[in-house]
Amino acid sequence: MSRVAHDGLSPVARSFGTVLKRRRDGLQLSQEKLAGAAEIDRTYVSMMERGIHQPSLDVFIRVARALGVAPEVLMAELTAELPGAS
Repeated sequence: MSRVAHDGLSPVARSFGTVLKRRRDGLQLSQEKLAGAAEIDRTYVSMMERGIHQPSLDVFIRVARALGVAPEVLMAELTAELPGAS
């Protein structure tokens, strides 16, 4: 069962957004540049960072590659960011 926070956003989507923004900012990439590299719309990057949308597996892999990181590394960061992770 998926839990939803009081604001209606899933913890997984919110955590992925946090990881995505931290990675993107660390590379000094604009949302537009990341979107272009991942072949997605800039507004989709924004919605993922805000936890409004969760990417499909295909988009997750393209975003990881656009960030220059292996998908499994990005997934590990996401898992560590989840509420209750130690």
